[in-house]
Amino acid sequence: MKITKRQLRRIIKEERAKINKRPKALKESVTDMRHYEEQTDVISFDIAELFFEDMTGLYDEEPEMFGDRPRAAWEQEVAAAQSALETAVQQAIIKAVQDVEQGLHDGKFSTGI
Repeated sequence: MKITKRQLRRIIKEERAKINKRPKALKESVTDMRHYEEQTDVISFDIAELFFEDMTGLYDEEPEMFGDRPRAAWEQEVAAAQSALETAVQQAIIKAVQDVEQGLHDGKFSTGI
């Protein structure tokens, strides 16, 4: 059975998520955040994958943009950027959930009823 690079990345990401500890801040939340954490992993991975596909596709769409830079070098740069984007998206989602939860506990969304 053959698997694509994308499938392999997804498998590795899912296994890494199972092994790694979750961010401490999420564990300190009042609510059980496991399902949010799982969705954050999936969403950040999917966005980073789309980014990777789009950016690697640029090499074929706009070859003059790259001059004499080899495709392999571009793909390495894109892979590094993909990883950074995945982490940034994950952290942004986690922070947003925490901020909104805190606002809820602080009465920020109270309608005065």
